[in-house]
Amino acid sequence: MTFKQDIHDILEDLRQKRILDSEIKAAHRMKGTTDGRVYTLAINDELKYVLKLDSPQNICLVERCVQAYPESRLLPIGDYDKVQSLIERISKVETKYLLHGDTGVHNFVFHHFELIGVIDPSPMAGPVTYDFTYAFCSSPDDLNLDTLFAAFELLRHKPIDQSRLVEETIFQLYCRIGICAKVHPKDLAGYLKAWEYWRTLLP
Repeated sequence: MTFKQDIHDILEDLRQKRILDSEIKAAHRMKGTTDGRVYTLAINDELKYVLKLDSPQNICLVERCVQAYPESRLLPIGDYDKVQSLIERISKVETKYLLHGDTGVHNFVFHHFELIGVIDPSPMAGPVTYDFTYAFCSSPDDLNLDTLFAAFELLRHKPIDQSRLVEETIFQLYCRIGICAKVHPKDLAGYLKAWEYWRTLLP
């Protein structure tokens, strides 16, 4: 698919039609998995909109999706950019372990109030904190710093900087909200409420 029109010409056309503010500028082109072109638009370096150029067929499919889920809530694009900025930093680990990979509370097996097993593994290699933060974020209950730090103290693992633990938790929670929207929609409201708390901790 080719788009002959320049993004700046498109923005100027939208300004002339008073659809966009005169100060709107294209911030940068985003990478995507479709044939379309996606740009973030900003005013004074503050991200405001996302503009996507696509074929009429694809636009029609997206419109049908939006109309099918009119009450869907998406997290702000600014949150996405901040979470994405964490990835390179938290992905640097000294030692990797064989992990369970799906330590959600739904996979915990208890007997007489004692944890005796974790079922349905999705084996992967990574830091122990991945399984820990995955478990912590697998329920929208008590998602706060006090619970996080108290739980981590019970983990038999070498100490890590609290800011690092918070960043890994934010990343895990962000991903969990996407999973929740698809698999556990009844929990979504609780996760979105928790996100309002954790997003204030984004660097």
